[in-house]
Amino acid sequence: MKKMMGKIRASISFYFTWHQLRHTFATELVRNNFDIFNISKILGHASTETTKIYLSVDIGKLKSQIDNIALFS
Repeated sequence: MKKMMGKIRASISFYFTWHQLRHTFATELVRNNFDIFNISKILGHASTETTKIYLSVDIGKLKSQIDNIALFS
């Protein structure tokens, strides 16, 4: 895996780590409406509390969801 990562890093113009790749993957799962329980299982976490570390808020999606609530319209 280290060799593969080295080859990928050499062929692109920016550096990334496994942790960044894992964080990005978890964020993409959220953006594609996976729930935190399933993301936790996919990442191999025993607790969803650990999974929360990897997730970041998509402000655009959050605003869109709030805008769809009749109470806030």
